[in-house]
Amino acid sequence: EEQQELPLIFGGDRDAGAISATIANAKRAGVDKFIEVGNFALRSNPWMDPDSQQNNQQTDITCIPKEILIATNPPFGIRISSSKKGKASEDNQSGIRNDHHLLNLYQTFGMMVQKLKGSEDDNLAVNKHEFQRDVHVGLVAHDVSLARRTGISMKCMFGTKLGGASISVLKSESAGEK
Repeated sequence: EEQQELPLIFGGDRDAGAISATIANAKRAGVDKFIEVGNFALRSNPWMDPDSQQNNQQTDITCIPKEILIATNPPFGIRISSSKKGKASEDNQSGIRNDHHLLNLYQTFGMMVQKLKGSEDDNLAVNKHEFQRDVHVGLVAHDVSLARRTGISMKCMFGTKLGGASISVLKSESAGEK
């Protein structure tokens, strides 16, 4: 029996326009055969849940590698502007930054990463495979304290500006780095 070969990169977004742009960019770069993208919200992402019904029907989940890198730039809670001033604008009209609506998204991401890692000791875990996965996370964040609410131990690698917004790039820490 021939084993199914998985793409090297999986991606997803709930914005269909972002998916179309990703596919077009990958085709232009000649790497489209190495990626697979889907249009779905985080909670519906079949690649983040190796035991999902959708995954079991489409992919032999034993092919999912033991070591995974998740690179993500979740919403910042601000709009990146290409205006003359090049400033980031707030989502709300009052100009007061309001990240509490993103807290659930960041916490859900953290829980899904933990589930993807698997747990030998947790009988309640959905991921009941014979091994644990080594899952590394790279995350672009506008608010480091919000990113830390994922529950993933992360180290800030560097900060920069993106469209007028200050951002930080964080990476998950391994047990030896803590």
